[in-house]
Amino acid sequence: MVRFSTVASPSATFEFIQTIVGTSLELGLLYFAIRRRLYTRLTSFYLYIIFLVPKDILWLYIANTPKLNEPFWAYFYWTTEFICVFLRLLIIFEIYLRVLQEYSTIRRITWRLLSALTILLFLWTGLAVWQHSHILRDFVTLGLQRMELTQTVLILAILGIAVYYRIQMGAFFRSVLAGIGIYSTIQIVVFQLGTLRDNTAGTIFDYAHRVSYLGVVVIWDLALWRLSDAPQRPRPRISQKLYDEMYPPVHDRLRQLNDRLAEMLR
Repeated sequence: MVRFSTVASPSATFEFIQTIVGTSLELGLLYFAIRRRLYTRLTSFYLYIIFLVPKDILWLYIANTPKLNEPFWAYFYWTTEFICVFLRLLIIFEIYLRVLQEYSTIRRITWRLLSALTILLFLWTGLAVWQHSHILRDFVTLGLQRMELTQTVLILAILGIAVYYRIQMGAFFRSVLAGIGIYSTIQIVVFQLGTLRDNTAGTIFDYAHRVSYLGVVVIWDLALWRLSDAPQRPRPRISQKLYDEMYPPVHDRLRQLNDRLAEMLR
């Protein structure tokens, strides 16, 4: 795909290696997603991979042909970037719902917090995009940057909720969120550079961006590789007999605690 002269330049060599490694890692991601039946574990992540890998392979082909200069493919690139951003947001919310599926009370409380936080971030993004709607480059880069920042804030909020309520989050979910968080942080920096400079291709920031993305795909590949093929087993529930035995003493202790708190507030 990459054309070489008689003596290949370091940048061309790097691009060739990055293309081979990146494509191999993404194909591995697609293989593991289908092999591990990811659609039963994390549906939105499965849809993201199914969309991402063919899109990247198609773009890799277009980027090495004269079609790259056609306006259609520019719109195609930025449209698919927005679709990927929204799919990553769906992944974050699905992980949140799956982690808290057995904690209905906590989910009801924290759902209001996350909903309010998401609405505020969307309004903030919409206001910034509207103010720069007269400049297409700033409109696109600023919109994507704010959406990536929204993802990062939501990931931190979900991890904070899990830590605060001492909720166990599986290694697979943690790896997926870590990959999205790292990628979003990289994209925030890249889009900020895009607003300051006309072209960052071939710079150290461009190389750091590409290598960092490979690291994210490696994290996801390892997470899917370690994911068991066996279906998830529901957590064991206590028997009715044990519940009947434990309920009276627990109820009495909670009532005593409530009485003491009431006395302290008088």
